[in-house]
Amino acid sequence: MPLSSVKECVKLSREDMTKARRRNMINLRGKIILFADLREVFEVEGESPDTERVVITQAKNRSVAFGVDSVIGQHQTVIKTLSKVYKDVKGISGATILGDGTVALILDVTQLVQFVE
Repeated sequence: MPLSSVKECVKLSREDMTKARRRNMINLRGKIILFADLREVFEVEGESPDTERVVITQAKNRSVAFGVDSVIGQHQTVIKTLSKVYKDVKGISGATILGDGTVALILDVTQLVQFVE
């Protein structure tokens, strides 16, 4: 996720995440924020960790929360465009190669907000 879109990261218990998934919103310090679990958006199978992270983003002049398994940290990267085969994948704007050789996809927060709205 581009750091320019990230406002903050918070931890939620499994119980709080279950409520967030059911309602598609979270209550963060008395403020209701739209919520989407990226496991559901990208149809990732498997079990979620006991404590999940929520990344609060700012896009389209509104705050939106995205559930993620973990937050790895921030990296300065060079973003490569996707090949023609993958250019129409919704929610992905590009890719980068991390220092260990792993390919990381760059999320398009503005497109992801459309999944929530």
